[in-house]
Amino acid sequence: SSALVLAVDQGTYGRLARVSLGSLEVEFLGQQDGYLSGPSLDRNRGQMLFLRQNGAIPQQLCIQKGRKGKPKVLTRFNRKFEQRKRFDSESIHWTAADGTPLDGIFMRPEGEGPFPTLMWIHGGPAEHINRTFSPYFQSFVSKGWAVFAPNYRGSTGRSSAFLRANVGDLCGEDVNDILSGLESLISQGEVKTDQIACMGWSYGG
Repeated sequence: SSALVLAVDQGTYGRLARVSLGSLEVEFLGQQDGYLSGPSLDRNRGQMLFLRQNGAIPQQLCIQKGRKGKPKVLTRFNRKFEQRKRFDSESIHWTAADGTPLDGIFMRPEGEGPFPTLMWIHGGPAEHINRTFSPYFQSFVSKGWAVFAPNYRGSTGRSSAFLRANVGDLCGEDVNDILSGLESLISQGEVKTDQIACMGWSYGG
């Protein structure tokens, strides 16, 4: 009864946060290295269940005993995936032409770039891309394609102002956000300019 534990989206990451009800002080639990969600607390036993995943590891159920305890993985739902080569995602950052800071994820196949690249555009627009496991991305990257998935203005996981930034301007500056991220990757030698594909869902389509 002295604190709340919340699942919080921070850009491309998902974290668990403990918020003191007295001081409103926020303490983040665990490292910012993937996506944590679904906390369920047992106060009597002093332990917490939660879900953990990242770009290379499918979702797992974990238990943590005590605030400083080391999480233990309880489930293995994806043993066939564990036997395959998997590719991790990385968070990338760039700046739009008007100075707006942006983020997204990038996944590289094996070998040296530049790579054929798939731009994956999320729907919503009030959704966002994060460091979760995607069978779609794994499939493309295993065949030699890089995947670029941007969080354009109008995405969640940021401030309310960022969420509302494309109201009245759909397919305007949010499209330029995506293209500026692509240009940034091209300038870094990551993208093969004559092999770029685009795929999206709902608004992203």
